[in-house]
Amino acid sequence: VRPETARQLPAEWKYEISDEELENIPVTIDIGNESVWKKTLVTVGILAAISLGTYFGLEKWNSPETGELLVKGDVQAARVYLDDTDFIGYSNKTILNVPVGVHRITAIKEGYVSIPRFHEVEISADSMRTIEFKFKIASSEIQGFLKVVADQRGSKIYVDKNYYGNLEDSPVLTLDEGQHTISIDKTGYVTVPAEKVVHISAGDTSLLIVQQVPVPRKDRTELGLNPGNAGTIAVTSNVKNARIFINGKDTGQETDYVFTQMPPGNYDIQIQKEGFSVEPQNMDVRLTRNNTEGNAKFQLSRMFEKVKIVTDPPQGPIYVDGKFMGEGKYEGVLKIGTYNLSFGSVSGYITPRPRRIEVRGGFPLSLSERYFPKMKILAAINNRGDLISQECEVYTGYTLKNRAFTTSGEGGPAVEYNDHLKDYVWKLGYAFPYRNPKGNDAIKVSFRLPRDLDYDQKFTVRILAATSHEKYPLSLNTKVDISVKFNNTVLSYYYEPKFIEDLNGLEEIQWDVTPYIEPGENSFEISTTEKNNTFYFIKRIEIFN
Repeated sequence: VRPETARQLPAEWKYEISDEELENIPVTIDIGNESVWKKTLVTVGILAAISLGTYFGLEKWNSPETGELLVKGDVQAARVYLDDTDFIGYSNKTILNVPVGVHRITAIKEGYVSIPRFHEVEISADSMRTIEFKFKIASSEIQGFLKVVADQRGSKIYVDKNYYGNLEDSPVLTLDEGQHTISIDKTGYVTVPAEKVVHISAGDTSLLIVQQVPVPRKDRTELGLNPGNAGTIAVTSNVKNARIFINGKDTGQETDYVFTQMPPGNYDIQIQKEGFSVEPQNMDVRLTRNNTEGNAKFQLSRMFEKVKIVTDPPQGPIYVDGKFMGEGKYEGVLKIGTYNLSFGSVSGYITPRPRRIEVRGGFPLSLSERYFPKMKILAAINNRGDLISQECEVYTGYTLKNRAFTTSGEGGPAVEYNDHLKDYVWKLGYAFPYRNPKGNDAIKVSFRLPRDLDYDQKFTVRILAATSHEKYPLSLNTKVDISVKFNNTVLSYYYEPKFIEDLNGLEEIQWDVTPYIEPGENSFEISTTEKNNTFYFIKRIEIFN
């Protein structure tokens, strides 16, 4: 097809034969039975095939190492490219003889947009890798199409300085609505115009026709455009828009970019992007008359990532690896890695525990640390015999065997002055001297905790109390048995309070109730039991974190 007739071809074929249909065109061996000499040719052909198979089987040991690649897609016959420029096959078919190493794989289907745009894969010898693309139909609401017509096959298309493949592979481009700068490059030719700004309208197809004028052989040599000594260098990176440097000089271009019309020689390629480390730091690319294509691939990793840390209340001092970062809020960047995060004290609150945090590239870190308020629940009798309650409700009453606490003004512990203690206390014994059963004196402290807090806190119940040698009337022996419960759970079956007479005062004892604490309603209950027959005295009950 000559260039002048190529322009007359329609923009869309009426019917396109897919690669699957091509492979399914039947070819039978019956044609070999038409004559003897044809049979002879078939026989010779089979023998030749066997010989060639043996030859290539032996040569396999010396062939370059290759692997296999299966590119899955939800559309058929998408064209698969190796490192952007080399067409290697179609989607949903196993592609053989893919060179080992790390490659960038793209899949193109006209009228569709691939998700993701490309895959970075490592091909190993004698193994198969599988990758998958999703294809969505190009939206006519936000995208349009551009058909490019040029004289020379193998011309490379650039859109806004980004390489879009060869002309014959992408005769119709799907582009976002708006203005785009288009350039066509072919070694040994000058494109007229060199660049063209086109406007793409959503849902419409624009047409761009360019002329390619051959550069005279003499001028090619002077300009370094001789096809025998000019080449290309493709510079790519996993993170785009990294600045490209060649032989220490800023090219003004950013990844991904293909440099064309490069004379033979050695090139030192480097890229830079603020906030990223580059691996490798540089790559040496050598172009010769026989090797006119070079590739430089770089892997960028974030060196820093955004971090936001806030505290509630907003007065919490924030420390990272012991360094003060702010009060109530820190918002900035940290180098990729792990850190010790700790907090300073705030009056009226428990300081959160230090912990390790990890800052990862590509994952902005946002943390919120809520201080837990200091809580002190108090129920006590002061030195005047009055009840003191703080953040709680205090109830007096009684219990019976196998029955829960009952609030009562008639039966329950009394507040009395104790001569031995020289102070006022609750006196617990039996509830009703003239009943059977007599019941047991009890005290219940109820309190409420917020529901929207993280209860990773230690809570403790502490009491100031003791028993006495003063027995119930008509009791012959001394038996001490006190029941202590938190949220209806027995705290200890082995609590043995000491005697006032031995202590010359009261005993302070405490229990860890962290496993039993609950958001919302909580209660602490202490009482004598059916087995107890000595009087028990309580001065103070505290619950705190």
